[in-house]
Amino acid sequence: MKGTLLISISCMLISMMFFSCQQSKSEETTLSGTVKGFAADSLEIYYYKDDTWESRENLWIPLDSAGQFTVSLPVNSLKEFRMLQSRVVLKTGWKTIMNIYMNEGGMMDSTTFYGDGAEENEVYNKNLALIFGSVEEKENKEPGEFFVFVDSIDLELKAAIDGLQDADREFVNMLRNNIAYHIMDWRESYAERKFDFAGIERPDSLKSYSSQFDQLIVFNKAELLNSFIYKNWLDGYFRKKVGEGVDFQALLEANEGDGEKAREDYNKKTFNLMLNLADSIISNTEIKSYVYFNAFNNALKRNDLQLIESVKRNFASRFQEVVADTTMSNYIASKIRRLERLMPGMPAPAFGYPDTSSIQVSLADFKGQYAYIDVWATWCVPCIREIPKLKELEEEFGDEIAFISVSIDTDKEKWHTYVREKELTGIQILSEGGGKAEIMDLYLIQGIPRYIMIDPDGNLIDADASRPTDEKTKKIFKEWINRNAVEV
Repeated sequence: MKGTLLISISCMLISMMFFSCQQSKSEETTLSGTVKGFAADSLEIYYYKDDTWESRENLWIPLDSAGQFTVSLPVNSLKEFRMLQSRVVLKTGWKTIMNIYMNEGGMMDSTTFYGDGAEENEVYNKNLALIFGSVEEKENKEPGEFFVFVDSIDLELKAAIDGLQDADREFVNMLRNNIAYHIMDWRESYAERKFDFAGIERPDSLKSYSSQFDQLIVFNKAELLNSFIYKNWLDGYFRKKVGEGVDFQALLEANEGDGEKAREDYNKKTFNLMLNLADSIISNTEIKSYVYFNAFNNALKRNDLQLIESVKRNFASRFQEVVADTTMSNYIASKIRRLERLMPGMPAPAFGYPDTSSIQVSLADFKGQYAYIDVWATWCVPCIREIPKLKELEEEFGDEIAFISVSIDTDKEKWHTYVREKELTGIQILSEGGGKAEIMDLYLIQGIPRYIMIDPDGNLIDADASRPTDEKTKKIFKEWINRNAVEV
């Protein structure tokens, strides 16, 4: 079997849609290098075209007999790529060399850089190793020791950056911002674990860190978007503010204990509050665009009809007034259109996949029946937990309802074996590809298990239906059966 080096690249730093530094003709950015000590004939690189999981792209780069590779990567301005335990930051037009050395255990031992950005990347990786390698050491210290320890790390990190000669200023600014937010992260998380979670009042020395953090969360410097730590804190800041501004328990009481309606109200209120906060707090258009995009994109992931209507109204009246980036606007507009096609009453997206006997099974084969679709995988623990109840429902209602289980496994034999050994019932078919499986795209599925209900006319009842273990599911099935009996 051919060995494959899996290199995870998670572009959570800068995406083409989030920065104003646009070029009419982008220069080619290349990453080349050598992988030593690992029996591999290909290099898998995956990255995200923007800050959404849906935009993942995979690249397979061949390695020659000496483990060498060269790849041209889509970089606009400055972008971070994560590779195993190391990272490389590339800038538009750079030619960077990255050599990866593996140990006998198949793990990465070290990384060296040459060419454009080499010195900056060396410092970046050394700083990250120091930051993350010190996590356990700092957690058990008392406040006095903790302050001394953190200050020493802070000085060491900054000294490494100060030692850079003729470095790229944008890269250096990113490094400095990352350090500031990492150090503040240490201080805040230490205070939370040591005092807040234990119900102990913070000492005055730690209380001051909270105000310092608020000062670091500024909204008028677009260059901060170059720091993935800043963006993480920015996201967390708004989630916290929104959480403090909307009381779910009060909504639950107002809806007389109806959790589903309370959740719908909560989704709508938090979405609108996020936009209002962005308008009142953020002065920089690029940062506000980033927050707006995340607010709209996250809202559209919830498959909430009321929320989607609110998103549509705000998209026309607010989003397009604030966000000038057409890539962002087109993305949200496209997602709204696709989600509208998954609303109740719309024709269910058609599909056809092979069963365990390699016979093609299509959704159209079950027209005239109610259908309950389970999108799952053998490696999905929550999916497996639902199977016993799913089998019970199949046994009780299987004569009148089509139970269709669509696996997204990438290993056909593993899926086939699991279906046989676990004696899975219903219709078992395979849409290969994991997160890139066709069924995931057709129904805009972000995570599994996902359940879908379809009526006898082939129209959607619910594209994000209740699970087998939810008592509501069995109640719905009984209503279907009774409805059929009346119609007959």
